[in-house]
Amino acid sequence: GASPLTIKSYRHDLKMFFRKVQKPAEQVTTQDVDRFLIQFKTKTTKNRRLSALKVFFGYLADIQKISNLLGNYKLSRIPFEEVDSSIIIKPKEFEALEGGCYRFDIGNSLRNHLLINFLLSSGLRANEQLSVNIKTLDLAHCRGTVTRKGGSRMPYKFSEKTRDLLKIFIEKNKNQNQIEKRSGKIFDLSYSGLYRMLQKLRKVSGIAKVLAIFSKAKNKQIIGGKVQQGSLLVGSEVKILRRD
Repeated sequence: GASPLTIKSYRHDLKMFFRKVQKPAEQVTTQDVDRFLIQFKTKTTKNRRLSALKVFFGYLADIQKISNLLGNYKLSRIPFEEVDSSIIIKPKEFEALEGGCYRFDIGNSLRNHLLINFLLSSGLRANEQLSVNIKTLDLAHCRGTVTRKGGSRMPYKFSEKTRDLLKIFIEKNKNQNQIEKRSGKIFDLSYSGLYRMLQKLRKVSGIAKVLAIFSKAKNKQIIGGKVQQGSLLVGSEVKILRRD
């Protein structure tokens, strides 16, 4: 269920590990893993390498090839102050995404609205959210559990607004027997499908009406207007529609 990029990344990390230890998997020890991880300076990089190893050795344990070598290894928490602030979505950007849900792909507007709110209020990765199952949700307390990168189960919380959207979405899909057909999975969407949806929503951030033109130059106009839907973000591309 992982994305193509995750699979490519895991394959690269596993090749790097086995080139380093020069042993078959069944002979690898925790000391080998520690020596491999210590060469990486940042927690982010160590977590990525460890995730690949945990998934791989967890799979071997599941098919009873070896015992789960890394069952007790935990990924490091990244302090908030160490997170790159440029990748954090801003309130205005969220408003634009949310507003776009009802201006494109109207048939799936409820699903898209739920996906946006679920992603932002829960902090789940895209693939984690797409794997959410109705059996793991506690709607009364706005929480659930999901299988994380690395194979461990993780509790998470979501907002009351997300809870309310979930109730409407689940009821609608229950009536159509869609969730039962998916064995309890809430969303019938692939990773690439979710990515394409977000890309489209980013392009449709808002609609504004021009009310006045203050000045004109050869390649520039200064205008005044009113935002009618969503929001207009600095640096966004604008599509101009003439009334005539």
